Amino acid sequence: MLTLNSLLTIVLRSKVSYMLLFMAALFVIAQPVKAVTAVRQNDSCVRAPSRPEESILGDTFDMLDKTVWSTDPTSHFAPFVLCGDNVLKAVGIPEGAWRGKLFYNRAMVSGDTVTIDFKLDALNSKANFDVENGSDGTANRFGIEADQGKIYIKIFTGTFLFPGALITPTRLDTWYELTLAVDDIKGFSVKLRDTDSDVTATYTRKMPKGMKWNFAHYLIEGNAYLDNFAQSGQALAISGIPDQRIDEDAATGPIPFRIGNFGPITTAVTVTLQSPDSGPLFPSGSAVLGGSGLQRTIAITPAANQSGSATFTLTLSTDTDTTERAFNVYVNSVNDVPTISPISYTNAGRVPGGEPVGPLPFVIGDVDNSVISLTVNVTTSNLAVLPLENIRFAGSGPNRTITVIPSALTSGDVTVTLTVSDAIGSSNTSFHISSFSRRFTPIVYGPAIPPSCETQAVDCFEPNNGFNSATPITVPRSLSATLNGSVDQRDYFSVNLVAGHTYTVTMLFPIGDLDLYLYTDGEPFKPVAISDQTDTRFEQIVYTPQQDGRFFILAFNYLDPKVPQLGLLQYSLTVTGK
Repeated sequence: MLTLNSLLTIVLRSKVSYMLLFMAALFVIAQPVKAVTAVRQNDSCVRAPSRPEESILGDTFDMLDKTVWSTDPTSHFAPFVLCGDNVLKAVGIPEGAWRGKLFYNRAMVSGDTVTIDFKLDALNSKANFDVENGSDGTANRFGIEADQGKIYIKIFTGTFLFPGALITPTRLDTWYELTLAVDDIKGFSVKLRDTDSDVTATYTRKMPKGMKWNFAHYLIEGNAYLDNFAQSGQALAISGIPDQRIDEDAATGPIPFRIGNFGPITTAVTVTLQSPDSGPLFPSGSAVLGGSGLQRTIAITPAANQSGSATFTLTLSTDTDTTERAFNVYVNSVNDVPTISPISYTNAGRVPGGEPVGPLPFVIGDVDNSVISLTVNVTTSNLAVLPLENIRFAGSGPNRTITVIPSALTSGDVTVTLTVSDAIGSSNTSFHISSFSRRFTPIVYGPAIPPSCETQAVDCFEPNNGFNSATPITVPRSLSATLNGSVDQRDYFSVNLVAGHTYTVTMLFPIGDLDLYLYTDGEPFKPVAISDQTDTRFEQIVYTPQQDGRFFILAFNYLDPKVPQLGLLQYSLTVTGK
């Protein structure tokens, strides 16, 4: 009597011999399997609990990893959602089974095992699950085939052999757990378990030694659903690393992966990284390996302000074996906001109103756009102290300047904020100014000047109506005084100025038409600068002397014949230098 361990050599040469072979196969089963009625389960979603992961080369088909699977896009679909679970759906191709073959690229060696769950929806599917040492179908193949309501052992070593049926009949919409093992000593073995009934059938047969094998699957009719693939044994392996997607200027962080040969590694191993030649995106040192033993990590940090993609390849090697695992890293482009440098300005004290602060330099830039496309705007926190019309920009390209002129009429604090923006984002910087008004600023007079000078009925600086009676002052100086338009039109002040320094003389007044003059010393007295604006309450002279000496400042009340301003006329006078 023939047994499953018998070495049968049956050559199929005709449809008749093919049918005789199936009839004979019914008698070559080593252990009888309890018959089960070939009906569909009432609840096709009933599923036995998933077994624990047995291999670092596992695949639950949450994605179709094309780095390890050779597939046909018209026949294999993953992830395919079946009863709420991700599986691989294989569609039968009647016109050419080999075109629709699913092939696992990781080789098996002696002592290795593959396990996979599957279920079928057609009794004549001719679904094949095997291990082979050639992907073109011409080499040795050991496995099973489901056809005519049964699941058979199927062998090819130059000719096809069908030693017998493992499961009779095939149960549709039932999950089977299949284990295929290769071993130079123990031979080829099959274990097939019906996860609903827990019926198990096994088969063992001698096989060629010293070969590498790969798992493969195809079918002719109907559909097959695959899940929980795992490979274990002696071959070196690196667990799968999914493709990584990160934003520009971000990093992956440590990505865990496992290495090994599905048990303790008995020889020294080396994990190396082949970085992509991707130019500026991933410069040298972008990827760092970590971990130890079987548990390893890789962390990837792309260069700043770069986007794109590249493929990384991990290589695991010993003295006798090598394996690789590749994955992709995609870096999404993200708009970088433009930049603006801080304004280098230190306000040591209050600045006099009406005098410019600046030009203060700053730099703008944008790694994504040309600086000519950027917009620079300015705001002030106190428009009374610093109106927008008193702000001036200069410069071009990245190098710019800002000059601000606080109001001469209002004292206070103001924060100036500059904002640079592109079409999407913006950045800003700010600086602070404190200014004082030069309009009737209270002063501390010397002993000879009454503290309430401007309230007197007569000009308290009198007599200072001529060059020889001018009131001496020093720089800096700020004072308040009066002109009595009914008595005199002039107040003179003398001041010593130093050559090469720039001096600013400012006069503010609420009514009247006052003018401002600056004279040199000596006879005749000559004006070197005049400010005689009309219809304003503000006069100012900016002057840089060419030699040291005494100068005279004249506050002059212009008497308009049409509207003469008589009586007490108030004004403030400020002299500063730098």
